[in-house]
Amino acid sequence: EPAERLRALLENETFPFWVRACALYSFARLNPGTIQGESAMLSTVEKVLILKTVSMFSKTPDNVLADVADLLEELDVSENETIFQKGDSGDSLYIILDGKVRVHDGEQLLNYLGERDVFGEMALLDPEPRLASVTAVEATRLFRLDRAPFYGLMSERPEVATGIIRVLTGHLRNRVSDIAQL
Repeated sequence: EPAERLRALLENETFPFWVRACALYSFARLNPGTIQGESAMLSTVEKVLILKTVSMFSKTPDNVLADVADLLEELDVSENETIFQKGDSGDSLYIILDGKVRVHDGEQLLNYLGERDVFGEMALLDPEPRLASVTAVEATRLFRLDRAPFYGLMSERPEVATGIIRVLTGHLRNRVSDIAQL
């Protein structure tokens, strides 16, 4: 029976964490209400599913994403709430789960970002002050990834470093294109 096979996966600690987390997620979906106190593992699976839809992590293996998911903090931001100001010291990257934010320098609009967009990624690699402010346009849910745990993960999982390098080079490529058009 599927439930018995999933229970066997859960109980066998020789399987990697990600395999066991997926088994728990599947077991809970097949048997609602039977697992108590395991919301953290279910949350990890849900976070991995979300991370797979984010460009920065789209090519990262699931087991590595499970490690990333454990480092994420979920934040709820109200409409018109400032997430950070230009000049603030930066030490976090943000992923928009749902909602919309405005990237701006004072009153000058630089960009709007929405679901699954990433911002603040330069702060993970560079401790310089923030180059722009970011304010929620509507109620927004975010994941925040802080620099210190990210560095630890990068040293163990080079796939994560590759993802952020891909995002940053994409931004650089877009800016060079913008300058060429001017």
